[in-house]
Amino acid sequence: LADNAPYFAHSAMVISDRKVDAPLLRELLNAEEVPDLLTIRAAGNRLDPKAAQVLATHPRTAGLQVLELAANPDFGDGGLRALAEAPFFSRLQELSLSGSGLLHIGPLAGAIGLQRLEISYNLIEDPAPLFLLPSLERLYLRETRISAASFANLMALPRLRLLDLSGTPLQGLPDGIS
Repeated sequence: LADNAPYFAHSAMVISDRKVDAPLLRELLNAEEVPDLLTIRAAGNRLDPKAAQVLATHPRTAGLQVLELAANPDFGDGGLRALAEAPFFSRLQELSLSGSGLLHIGPLAGAIGLQRLEISYNLIEDPAPLFLLPSLERLYLRETRISAASFANLMALPRLRLLDLSGTPLQGLPDGIS
């Protein structure tokens, strides 16, 4: 395989270092050797909302549990809205959208099965939709615009074990948090 060719292992697909538009993604997913997928890792591929629509609607992605789409700056809020319509969205266990051009994360409220969420390096200010994710254990919000006012609500997540707020406007721990 070429260095940047997608590869498949068991029920996972990895695409690296290439521009993947919606038609190419559909072609990759339609390939005969592609199994029903549990994991897709497609960081840094310039995926956009049209490609997200392909991911959301393709039959081979219906059982996705892990979706890594970090470093896709064209993805944005439109891509997140498209993913939120997917049959797998509420069952996702891990989602990485770091550096994916997000401003608003409202659709994440529907991802109730998430245990790990990476949305660092986005311009997110309001984490309120995350308060509705009861299974969340690891949350990465590095270099976002999350403020101290939101911090206490994040700490109220029942299973949260790791919260990374490095590089945010938060200066020290808010009152009542030790």
